[in-house]
Amino acid sequence: PGNWPLKDAPVFGARLGTQLNPWWGIEAACAYSQPSEDRPSGTSIESTVLNASVSLMYQPTSWRIGAPYFAAGFGYDQYKADGTDETHYGTFEQALGWRSWWNDHTGLRLEARNVLNVPNKDWGSANKANQQLLAGIDLAWGGRPRDTDGDGVPDRKDKRPGTPTGAKVDVNGCPLD
Repeated sequence: PGNWPLKDAPVFGARLGTQLNPWWGIEAACAYSQPSEDRPSGTSIESTVLNASVSLMYQPTSWRIGAPYFAAGFGYDQYKADGTDETHYGTFEQALGWRSWWNDHTGLRLEARNVLNVPNKDWGSANKANQQLLAGIDLAWGGRPRDTDGDGVPDRKDKRPGTPTGAKVDVNGCPLD
């Protein structure tokens, strides 16, 4: 809220998303944190940060051990601190991450995200950004089971992962020719 940087603090939140196809997904997120301002006088002012955003995600490839992804989107930040007015910003967000699925429904996510706060007026003066290092659990429901090699046989039943593209396979994922 002031002109002082925020000290590191845990961020708690949730995301809800959908996979549009094997490469693209969209996600809505909300987050809450209570960092304090790092003032030069040595005093600490408690603050509250709320964030809501929407991101488009791109996953260029997928392996059995996981997949890298890139995300970009926009959102809204609200800052409150004792003795100051609320501050509101639009945000532009970029992320780089890794998802590793333990099974078809549960996985680990690691992410580095930059949230650039954009003032309502004079967008060119945007100079406040928050860097976030995030770890979380992905829970998936619905959809089709994972098929990394695209042969039509889910990974958990595929006895021959890495089948060449276009090869005809049996119910176990083994090439017929």
